[in-house]
Amino acid sequence: MNIFKKRLTIYSSGRRKTPPLNLEVCAMRIKILLSLFLSFALVFPVFLQDTSSSELVKSIPFTTVEQGEISYYRYNDSSFIEADMLMRDRDTWREFWTVHTEGLQPAPVLPDVNFGKEMVIVSLLGLQSTGGGPSINVLEVNIDHDRRLHALIEDNENPGMLTILTNPFHIIKLKKLPVRSVVFEHRKP
Repeated sequence: MNIFKKRLTIYSSGRRKTPPLNLEVCAMRIKILLSLFLSFALVFPVFLQDTSSSELVKSIPFTTVEQGEISYYRYNDSSFIEADMLMRDRDTWREFWTVHTEGLQPAPVLPDVNFGKEMVIVSLLGLQSTGGGPSINVLEVNIDHDRRLHALIEDNENPGMLTILTNPFHIIKLKKLPVRSVVFEHRKP
């Protein structure tokens, strides 16, 4: 109890004794900090390099669920340009599939996807004014060190010979991964 009271009075007195300033010790500390700073400055730019293409860790295999020329998803929307979606649950998948196939009679059965182990990517080219030409194709899917999924998609907007409205699509399923985000990269053929 006496020790506690002594400590309390020492710190509460507001007086704190500091050792005398030693210039040699200060100079040595500054040299150490400066050398650490310079070594860090030389190494840090390596971490800032653009590694977007070299960071792709591995290619992810996928299977096509369906691919075609007409999706009824936003089919009557003349301003619809394109859409890419990642679906991780059955309810979202069912809602999309209902809209995607609403113009077909009889309506196709919902393709089986085990969302405990799989997820779905949908790519739509958007409304096209000709048929038999425009198409969309998921070429590859990769994942990087930061758990970003990269989907490389080829958009072929070359006009076809048919005068018909189309909305080309490609639907794939792949192994469920703990992704933080998805990058859809579109390119022309």
